[in-house]
Amino acid sequence: MPDLPLLKVMDLARVVERLLEAALAGREISLPELRVLSVCAACPGITAVEVSRALLVEPPTVSRVVQPLVQRGLLSRRRSQTDRREVRLRVTAGGRASLEECLPLLDQAAARFLGRLGKDEERYLRETVETLLAAPGD
Repeated sequence: MPDLPLLKVMDLARVVERLLEAALAGREISLPELRVLSVCAACPGITAVEVSRALLVEPPTVSRVVQPLVQRGLLSRRRSQTDRREVRLRVTAGGRASLEECLPLLDQAAARFLGRLGKDEERYLRETVETLLAAPGD
């Protein structure tokens, strides 16, 4: 197999995803659900389309994740006051409690994973990832 850097990045993304999913094992929330909740908590009243842009996924993917969150009372949906076609998403108290319980677990898993890097390497990794994500597809 060719040694293409982007293929290595894809491999790394899978490793990180598995690591974070393992950190949530035994919890009643999935990694995609937690990601949606996190974006909605940071941007109260965000639309599903805006969530999809923030997470770099297609809107139907967000819709499939939102429905169970609403059913479990972790997220609420409300029609926009200004545009009745838009539905605004807000994290409920239960959703905030899930975030408060689960985000530290992800932080701990990430710290263990990144702990094999030195401080300078970790900073460089963060900066490089931010640079690459700032202009995807360019």
